[in-house]
Amino acid sequence: MTTSVISFHEGSSVNLFKKLKASVTARQAAERYGLKVNRSGMARCPFHDDENPSMKLDDRYYCFGCGATGDAVDLTARLLDLPLKDAALRLAADFGIEASENFKGQKVVVDKNTTTKKPQKRQEGIWAKYAGRVLTDYLWLLRDNEKKYTPHNMEDKDWHPLFCEALDRRIFIEYVLDELLAAGESDHDKLRCVFGKEVERVEKRLERYAA
Repeated sequence: MTTSVISFHEGSSVNLFKKLKASVTARQAAERYGLKVNRSGMARCPFHDDENPSMKLDDRYYCFGCGATGDAVDLTARLLDLPLKDAALRLAADFGIEASENFKGQKVVVDKNTTTKKPQKRQEGIWAKYAGRVLTDYLWLLRDNEKKYTPHNMEDKDWHPLFCEALDRRIFIEYVLDELLAAGESDHDKLRCVFGKEVERVEKRLERYAA
């Protein structure tokens, strides 16, 4: 077994996403970028013709009118018409969150088996197809559960766990899948370093759900 070290900036962006998720709520982002939120945490949804406040904002946001949902990064991206990465950087700048250190290039240790008979590129290509299938299956599951278990009215407090999981995970899974689909063959090894364990966790989650 030999070990090599590489730098991968996408892993740093994931760290920033997690940092923002822990630091900035959807309500804070909404108020920062012009939405008026009442004392009950409700606002008129900017994504459809909303006469009465139908969007609930707290750590995340959810519109009972059109179904729009996500976290602070997703809300910022939609409000300001920005890609997710740019929205994350905008939030970091506006809320005084240090982002530069997260983008200096994260070192990742990779174990490579020198006795393998298959070329490394072919191995990573196989992994990319496997990861794409797992993430796509999970994304469809999240979207289905989000629709199936949507609360019937704004007063419901006991949201179904599968609905909460869909709200919590969908945007991030979409981001990872987008990164994977946009990557070339030369990036597959790097993506596996950053997202490999996440894909394994998703596969185990699918197995538990099926059981």
